[in-house]
Amino acid sequence: MATHGFRQAFGWSRWVIVPLGIVLALFLLLPIVIIVPTSLTASSFVEFPPSGISGRWYSEFFSDPVWTDALRTSVTIALEATLLATLVGTAAALGLRHLSARPQAARYARSLRTLFILPAIIPLVGYALGLYNVFGFVGGSTSTTPIVVGQAALAFPLVFVTVAAGLARVPPNLTKAAFSLGASWPKVVWRVELPLVVRNIVAGAVFALALAFDEVVIAFFFNSPTNTTLPVELFVTARESVTPIIAAAAVIVMLVALGTVGLAWSVLTLKSRLEGGYR
Repeated sequence: MATHGFRQAFGWSRWVIVPLGIVLALFLLLPIVIIVPTSLTASSFVEFPPSGISGRWYSEFFSDPVWTDALRTSVTIALEATLLATLVGTAAALGLRHLSARPQAARYARSLRTLFILPAIIPLVGYALGLYNVFGFVGGSTSTTPIVVGQAALAFPLVFVTVAAGLARVPPNLTKAAFSLGASWPKVVWRVELPLVVRNIVAGAVFALALAFDEVVIAFFFNSPTNTTLPVELFVTARESVTPIIAAAAVIVMLVALGTVGLAWSVLTLKSRLEGGYR
């Protein structure tokens, strides 16, 4: 059915679009394919193809406190920012759903929806500079708190849009029926709405974690010896000298991202199996 629709939509041009899409996809994936063997080179220089295979640079990465501290800081900050973005983004999506259900408040709901998406379209450098001035005024610009808050604000629209899309598929009659049976608003949210959008919440959290772990602009603005993240360390090191340890660090970043997606997929698969068993 999907193939037939594709043929009808594009006709003969599909013979151009499909190969072009494959070529572009391979071109985008090429750096990822190259960076892995580059990180395994036995040479002291970045080269492809590698002159030999060795785990030397991974060993140096995990034995160097500069890199391991940066990795630990990145993981900690990304988890905190993800938790904050997920909680606030989910709450905003739930609140906006109930606000939109009131005819007299629908106009305000549309304005709030635009406001909630705003962090995704504002210039990142300008936002980071404003955040730096705010925390410089109130104090705490040398801690990890500004990075957590800034990355959570950037990830918030991803969670909000993902959860709101899931809530849009929840029939309003379910909520009305729960209220008519005497359920309070918190119970309706906890027992009716949230279980139906668990997949969206997890997906939004995965997007937020990937963004926060890889974010470099805000982390660079608030960079200090005690809160240097792995992307910032990669950026600073690459400016000074390009060695295969940078490739090893880049592969570790990719593995963390892939591990996050795999973990989320496992959780959702386990949830589906448990629900199927209960049925």
